[in-house]
Amino acid sequence: SLIPTKHRKEQENSMSSLFRLSLRFLKNSRMLTISAFISVFIACFLGTGIFQLAANVETSIYDTVKAEYESYAQRNPDISEDMLSVMIQNETQDFFEALNIVFKTLYIITVSICGVFIVSIFNEFLKKYLREMAIIRVIGGKTGQIDILFSFMSLIITTAACITSGIFSAVLDKFLLNYINDKYAFFDGSFVMKKEQFFIFIFITFVLVNFIVIFIFWLNQDVMPIQIFQKTASGLKRRKISNLLLFSRKIIGTDGYISFKLMFPKHRQIILIIFLIALTTMITYFGKGFMPVLYANNNAYYTELLCGADAVIEVSANDDFDLSNIINNVLKRCDDKNLICNYTSDDNMNASFYIDGEHDAIKDVMKSVKIENEDYIYGYIYDDVMEDSRKKMTQISALINIVTGGFLIVIGIGWLNSVKEILISRKREYHIMRLIGMSERRVIKICIIQILTYMLIGIIAGIIAGHIALCKIFEGQLIADTAISFGYGNVIIITIYFMLLAFFLRKTIKEVSC
Repeated sequence: SLIPTKHRKEQENSMSSLFRLSLRFLKNSRMLTISAFISVFIACFLGTGIFQLAANVETSIYDTVKAEYESYAQRNPDISEDMLSVMIQNETQDFFEALNIVFKTLYIITVSICGVFIVSIFNEFLKKYLREMAIIRVIGGKTGQIDILFSFMSLIITTAACITSGIFSAVLDKFLLNYINDKYAFFDGSFVMKKEQFFIFIFITFVLVNFIVIFIFWLNQDVMPIQIFQKTASGLKRRKISNLLLFSRKIIGTDGYISFKLMFPKHRQIILIIFLIALTTMITYFGKGFMPVLYANNNAYYTELLCGADAVIEVSANDDFDLSNIINNVLKRCDDKNLICNYTSDDNMNASFYIDGEHDAIKDVMKSVKIENEDYIYGYIYDDVMEDSRKKMTQISALINIVTGGFLIVIGIGWLNSVKEILISRKREYHIMRLIGMSERRVIKICIIQILTYMLIGIIAGIIAGHIALCKIFEGQLIADTAISFGYGNVIIITIYFMLLAFFLRKTIKEVSC
């Protein structure tokens, strides 16, 4: 109300004009707009799905533990409700903390990778419309209006993508997550939509993506007319740098040399594409190799810990603790359940009980001893530990495959757009090659070398990074006779996937090589 009516109308007209201009920019760059939309859509869809799954797993684990302890409490009237609540909390707390770390890490990785691609796409928008930005400045436009223009573009794409993703998630999550649960047994029962978390994570994704795009744009905007012309002059510096490639000509041949020389001016864009392909390859390679090694290592560890017994109870006490009482208590309870129990005690404070017998009887003994001496007792049942380990390995592998599948869609679309843009930007050079007598076949070969280079460098870098990560994580941690296995299966799938994507570039290659 403090702003004069005339000025307020001018501001409204200006905002309306900028909004219409942003829509026109998006419409004139359909492929970039669709790529950005799909990237945000997948980030939002995977993000909400990940946390809906986490919420259902958490609820299922809590209900299962609660049912077990309530059943035990019914057979032991001395256990009060407060004691039961504390027992359930102690049993589930560590697992819930680990679960949150895993799912939050997956969410951060998902949003980060999709965010990097979205930033890359908006940088393409910026380069494509750099001259238009300069014209806006020449006719009196302010830097703030440029900011608003690109903010509108970001908001339009993210709003449309988040709303569409929300609708798809609301409709499909029940079916998809129930299908995944039927296959990998993440939780008991059917999927239940957690509406509060659903809307919170859509909003968080919306805010994060817009913040990343607008912040990066604010850092990188160059919209002064003089800077546009300086960009042209900066290309002269590249000549000296590109001469460094001459030494490789004898090794890779003339066609290979030309391919690399044409790639070099686009090195920032190429490095981003290679980095994302490498990151996805590393995640799949690492995940595929990590799980079997971890399971085998766990198997070896617990076999050694239990000395071949079905279960072990370990007691670690303090100076005020009478170890003989608990030894007699455990032996008596095992005898009552017809269990075979042997124990060792190295001093007056530590003892280990190795128990063989019926599974449910061992669980009853272990629970009762834990309740009576909660601060001092640790127990493991071999079958339960290994089944839980196998189940978690399968579930984490499934999550890695699902998230990686989403990444591959985003990265595949971005890779196609980037390679297509790089090839088209060199159309003039390819035509000059044809004019000086180079055959169409050789020009096509040069294009294919570039395409394969972007792909193979990323995949090889990802394999190397994943291999190093596996070796470093398990360095000094492996039980004897546990070998590190490497996940080449998913790498082969990724390679085939990018080969198939390259097939869709044949029309572009034909156009630039004619």
